[in-house]
Amino acid sequence: MPVAAIVLTLLGDMDYLLPATFFLVVAIDLGQFPLNVVIVPVSTIGILGCVAMMGAMPKKHVVWGILVLSFASLAIAFDGYILITFPLGIWGAQFVIALGLILVGGALAIAWKPPLDPTHDQTVAEVHANRPS
Repeated sequence: MPVAAIVLTLLGDMDYLLPATFFLVVAIDLGQFPLNVVIVPVSTIGILGCVAMMGAMPKKHVVWGILVLSFASLAIAFDGYILITFPLGIWGAQFVIALGLILVGGALAIAWKPPLDPTHDQTVAEVHANRPS
């Protein structure tokens, strides 16, 4: 199971919730970004779903990693626009850190290699043990 990918992505998504909710409130107050009302929950729930599926079906880690990166790109595209338009100080820094964790977690999920079959490891060890010196 890609534990590092799951932990980093989950930490990033939990960290993303607070600034994303803040950006959503700012967007609703300004009345300029109605699409964010859909994008924030979709990206957050999508990332959480991918994390759950990474744990449940680790053999499809590449699919879940690509989906995590896609949801993170969606968040960057829409919430990042608010960040660029309205510098928000610490909220912006938290947003960047959260999405950085999500991107690293998605990349780790793609790069993760499942462990070899334990019987294969035992066979290799026996072959090397019985090899003449």
